[in-house]
Amino acid sequence: MFNIPGLDSIDLQILQILQENANVPAKQIAKLLHRSLSVIYDRIRILKKKGIIHSGIILLNHEKIPGILIVHTLISFTERIEDSLVILKKMIYKHDEVMECYQVTGKFDFNIKTVTQNMASYHKLHMELSAIPFLGTIESYVVIAEHKNKTAIQLI
Repeated sequence: MFNIPGLDSIDLQILQILQENANVPAKQIAKLLHRSLSVIYDRIRILKKKGIIHSGIILLNHEKIPGILIVHTLISFTERIEDSLVILKKMIYKHDEVMECYQVTGKFDFNIKTVTQNMASYHKLHMELSAIPFLGTIESYVVIAEHKNKTAIQLI
């Protein structure tokens, strides 16, 4: 599906396996791909060195965490003032509850995904966002059900 310069089909297969489960031992990957263990270790090391493998993480089941609140916040600015964008970017890095932030096309300028313990925690962040100069609109969408949450990019 994706053509990533400098990677061959073996690299893509390794990445696909590790995206699905970062805990798969290199020995098992070697067996699945009919390659030697040293080849797999070398390729994983190179993929990390190139920055293609960013990190190995554990994903939590949100349904097992009581009281979790997931909110998508869409914001737009009335004017493209660099200072306002700098303030927003600093703010999202300051708040651990901000999980994702995308600059987007369309009616809004940014889509921010937050995960908080409760509405009071989100409200505090919302009030801080509201104080950014030249902010036009903020719309918040509380997630009531999650039907799909996939993190692996289909590479092959």
